[in-house]
Amino acid sequence: MGAKGPGGSWSQRQRVGSRDVGEDERGRERENLDQPAWAFCLGRPASCGMGAIGTLHWLRTGGFQLSYERWWASRQQLQDVSANAVALAMCAANNQEVIALDSNPTKPCKAEIELNERRLLGLLDTVCAIIEWKLSNGQPPHPSNDVTVWEDIGAHLHPDDLEQLRKVRHPGLWCFDLLFTTIHRGQMLGVYSGELASGMFERTTSMLEGYQFCEMVQHQPNPAPFAVHLRSILLVFCVSFPFTIIGQISPTSLVLMQSALSFSLLGIEFVSREMEHPFGNDESDVPTRKVMGKTRAAIRAILWKHSSHQESVDWIG
Repeated sequence: MGAKGPGGSWSQRQRVGSRDVGEDERGRERENLDQPAWAFCLGRPASCGMGAIGTLHWLRTGGFQLSYERWWASRQQLQDVSANAVALAMCAANNQEVIALDSNPTKPCKAEIELNERRLLGLLDTVCAIIEWKLSNGQPPHPSNDVTVWEDIGAHLHPDDLEQLRKVRHPGLWCFDLLFTTIHRGQMLGVYSGELASGMFERTTSMLEGYQFCEMVQHQPNPAPFAVHLRSILLVFCVSFPFTIIGQISPTSLVLMQSALSFSLLGIEFVSREMEHPFGNDESDVPTRKVMGKTRAAIRAILWKHSSHQESVDWIG
């Protein structure tokens, strides 16, 4: 005989406890049978799904930040190229104006000095046109990023330089090399002091660095294998996540939750993908044609303002 207590004998309490455990197990089995087979097979703990949401959101937010910095850095570099080109044109034109005010008609090399300055301005205009052509892959821009007047490459080059341009394989590097040569030639002719020539060399170098940075961004996207795998994981997650919470929330809440998650994760992925390629013919791309068009217009305006004899620069435009 087992000892009796307030709740009955020990064997009686053991039978009652076993019966309660059996009823709980049968209840869970009935719940599992009520769920569809595909939901049971694909179902995972909801805590795992929540952890995956946090991880994917963190990865895509970081990717979005990197893509945005990539786009904005490209825009800044292009603007720096434009500012340096206009500054170089001002330096050259103002020195040309000083020479033009010299009333001594016998000044040595005066014609050569003027020709050197005008050649420099024509090269700056051509460099801007080549940069736009290279970064846009020769494609027309989006109408919102287009300009009213856009002249052909080399439209303001000296005829001798234009003939050489048609023969070179790398017109951009050729123009920058000739820019350095023209600045050095001006220094040798006594147009630029050592300090001024040094500043012009520095600005030309900054232009070249900005141009090559934009080229690097254009031809080097984010690591392709990592990006492709992450997008695949993201799509699989967005499709499979609803199965992890079936039976835990109402159908309406399930639809709303899945819509919000998919819009958030896939929306961030789409915007990041667009900003990975800053240069192109989309409306949201860097407006290369508009920036370079304004720069070329400024160079032409500077040239005509400081020209002493308009008829002598007909080859400039």
